[in-house]
Amino acid sequence: MDERVSEADVIALLSNNDPMQRAVELYKLQDYFRDSEESIERKTSILGGLFIRFKKLLQEKSIITGVKNCLKRDVAWGDEPVYGAFWDDYKNFDELSNYYGNQYRGSFVFNCLMGAFAVLTALIPVGFAFEQHLGNAAHYYELLFTVVELLTILAILLIHKIGGTPHRHSKARSFFGIRLNRRWHEKWIEYRILAERFRYMEILYPIGIDPLTVGAARENDRDEWINAYYAARLNNIKTDHTKDIAAYKTRLLEIMRGQSKYHNDNTHRSERIHDRLHTIASWMFYGTLAACASHFIWHNPILTLAAGFFPALAAAMHGILASGEFSKIAEVSERIRHQIESLINRLTSAANDKEVHDIAIEFHNIVINEALSWRAMFEDKNVPLV
Repeated sequence: MDERVSEADVIALLSNNDPMQRAVELYKLQDYFRDSEESIERKTSILGGLFIRFKKLLQEKSIITGVKNCLKRDVAWGDEPVYGAFWDDYKNFDELSNYYGNQYRGSFVFNCLMGAFAVLTALIPVGFAFEQHLGNAAHYYELLFTVVELLTILAILLIHKIGGTPHRHSKARSFFGIRLNRRWHEKWIEYRILAERFRYMEILYPIGIDPLTVGAARENDRDEWINAYYAARLNNIKTDHTKDIAAYKTRLLEIMRGQSKYHNDNTHRSERIHDRLHTIASWMFYGTLAACASHFIWHNPILTLAAGFFPALAAAMHGILASGEFSKIAEVSERIRHQIESLINRLTSAANDKEVHDIAIEFHNIVINEALSWRAMFEDKNVPLV
């Protein structure tokens, strides 16, 4: 936890006069300090690891490359930036955002796949004709698969209740000592917004710009705890004016080119994930069609299993597509890449300090608004119950 910002500092800047909404924001603020004080293990969790491997498998040009990448360790932290006044703040919120983001995205991958698996366990006794082949023992095997199906459904429900964002009137906070409603989805977005704001202070800090008065961040009121926290952290912090504008320009170009490359890669990777999930769902539909048609020439219970499981697996793929919004992410990244490339061209030919300053502010606004667009994109999402 950053000792320079206290809970009281943030509460003093919260400007929300609606008692109910203020109570919600205070709860979220306390949730953040709880995360910080508990020093949660921010390494990859089981659900987070599931999403990371799932993404690595599908995002590369070659599935074989994806399989190899699944076996590699994640990239460690790089060097600190040249102007690192807020680097610790960025790392703190970036780690929290990655942790909860992977938890949330892993939850919808797990729940969607397990929904299909539950259907499979229900169909296996029929598909393999237990009663026909196992005789009196069929009842025990059918009971075993029923128990597996029940446990699968309970696992889906448990993840939904633990990681979900509660409805406004929900009051359940725990169940038999297990903390519920941990807001994985909301925390991911809130922490990401703060991480990006502190990350790009590297752009504003050296040229004496106060983001509370200039740029996209100032347009957000303090009704929300994340805006009040940001304001509290920046209060009484004086910005510096670099004298070496040439070095600053070089660093700014490096950051912008890095972001352009990231968005270019992200566009292609997100498109591949979307296309492959859609292809799998399509093939499951054709498989269902083939299984149904085959009943006319081949009477086999396995066809009943295929005709029931393939649509469930196709629905799981579409559930992951709907929750992950991969096609929208690709569109946003492509648009941002074009905007950044335009700024790079302008910065390369910038003739004076004012042009460099104006381009820096424009770039800052683009990347901050990108983080805010994630909130709009995923606002209606939650840990799915499928």
